[in-house]
Amino acid sequence: MKKWLRILLPRWETDTVVLQAQGNELHIVCSYEDIDPGEMFDGMCELKTFTWLNWSFPSGEPMNVRSFEPKVEA
Repeated sequence: MKKWLRILLPRWETDTVVLQAQGNELHIVCSYEDIDPGEMFDGMCELKTFTWLNWSFPSGEPMNVRSFEPKVEA
């Protein structure tokens, strides 16, 4: 039930996303939650998003842009 409420109710979230360099710019690849251990990217940051019906739309500027911190298997 809780999962369905999260999908149906519109909300603002702060999501950690990973970034890939293309030229002199960093582009969003995906959410940090969606990467597998061992994958490497050029950076990561927090991004405020509006989420509704399992779609996320970025809003505003990226915050806390930093070097990528790889996931490790537990």
